[in-house]
Amino acid sequence: MVFTGQSAQWPQMGLELLQSSATFKKSIHYMEKILKSLPDPPTWSLVDELTKPAETSKLDKSYLSQPLFTAIQIALVDALSELDIKPFGVVGHSSGEIAAAYAAKKITAEEAIILAYDRGVVSGKVKRPGAMAAVGLGREETTPFLVPGVIIACENSPLSVTISGDKEAVNDVLQAIHSEKPNMFARALKVKKAYHSHHMREVGETYNSLVSLHVGSKSKYAGSKNIEYKPVFFSLIPMPQILDIGNQILSLRLVFLEIGPHSALGGPLRQILAKSFASYPYMSCLVRGKNGSETFLSAVGQLWIHNLQINLNRLTNPDGTARVVPDLPAYPWQHNDSFMLENRIAKEWRFRKFPKHELLGIRVTESTDGEPVFRNVLSLAHIPWIQDHNIKGDVIFPCAGHVGMVGEAARQLCEGLYTGFALRQVVIDTAMVLTESKSTEIITTVRRAPLTDALDSAWWDFIVSSYDGTSWTKHCSGQVSALTSPPLSDRAEDASKLPRLVAKWYQALRNVGANYRGG
Repeated sequence: MVFTGQSAQWPQMGLELLQSSATFKKSIHYMEKILKSLPDPPTWSLVDELTKPAETSKLDKSYLSQPLFTAIQIALVDALSELDIKPFGVVGHSSGEIAAAYAAKKITAEEAIILAYDRGVVSGKVKRPGAMAAVGLGREETTPFLVPGVIIACENSPLSVTISGDKEAVNDVLQAIHSEKPNMFARALKVKKAYHSHHMREVGETYNSLVSLHVGSKSKYAGSKNIEYKPVFFSLIPMPQILDIGNQILSLRLVFLEIGPHSALGGPLRQILAKSFASYPYMSCLVRGKNGSETFLSAVGQLWIHNLQINLNRLTNPDGTARVVPDLPAYPWQHNDSFMLENRIAKEWRFRKFPKHELLGIRVTESTDGEPVFRNVLSLAHIPWIQDHNIKGDVIFPCAGHVGMVGEAARQLCEGLYTGFALRQVVIDTAMVLTESKSTEIITTVRRAPLTDALDSAWWDFIVSSYDGTSWTKHCSGQVSALTSPPLSDRAEDASKLPRLVAKWYQALRNVGANYRGG
């Protein structure tokens, strides 16, 4: 789970989930109850602020955006947990670290929302006008544009950083980037505070004192797995440690799910993965301006597609049991019109009349009824019995194989009762030598033999050819006709009365180089 940092908020974020998800709604109302129980409670309501339209929303105010942002993330974690979706690992970007700690079960929901609330309160007390901006450049490319009063606050990816500092100085850096690199992405964020910069020093101690009242083993809100929480304002994890952690993470088979009001970290995450030559699925629970219920369910569906075990029953029934809905009205099915757009090729492929024949293959759907074409890719591994036809050390496709192929073609092309086939004018041009090291592509073309200029006969001209990777070779040609009348006699000779000279016959063949297996 990847937790978005602040500045991705937007009016009515998650509103549809607040209306459609019982778990999401319960979580938001519970956090509102916690905030109201504080000695100095807020004068505003979480629910009211999340439902306000853009015209009256005050999400640009840090005292509102911080707790609302974290509340959305905690409620998303709860809604996912209800479906048995729990993280293998978490990463929090900027203020997203609070909800990330909650998802990792290091702090409780009560501690998390109070941390966010206090963070918003003390941030509002910073007197110096500050600003932040996102820049589509790496650290090394951005550093030359920096001026006194501006720092790189976040190194988001190899091609993305966030700068922070004095408002005027940040604007100067943006102008310099736009002047030298007019096509480069560089945009001020919708915040009025310079988070992760020297501006935070003046409220650091105040925040630390507030946090110590509500977080830790002595707090009434503490959970069973608490850790000492130290707000991060200036400290940085050493780069070798970051790289080591990142390499460990990317060595696993993962799915990345962003938890926040927008897919703000999708771009940086893909850049990180691309640099590491890794490819992992990514999705976001919410997307700015889109229906929250739809994006949430879409993310859940994508997780399911990627083989995560999800309790889908809880999407419709909170207790996790399936429901039967017996009173749905009958649906008036209409079969008059088809809404399936399908061309002839796809239709013929789906509704093939004949299965693949191991020698002839299957009919090429692009060929016509007058000149049908059959294609096969022959592999000795799939048809090992052909290896028994060995002539002086080479595996040769047998003449009987050609006969069987054109006989099968005649059967598939026969429109009436099929009782057999007849051949005439058969010519074996070149032997087809087969090897175990590679497959052989075989094309059998068939076309009606003309009787007159206007009439076709009952015979088909056929040619069997193969492709060796550079050129085509013709192996067999002739004419074939399907027989549709009953045979003249169905009398069969008694095989037991025939002489059995198999061993002598195979030995005689070996003497002339035909190393047939058997006998």
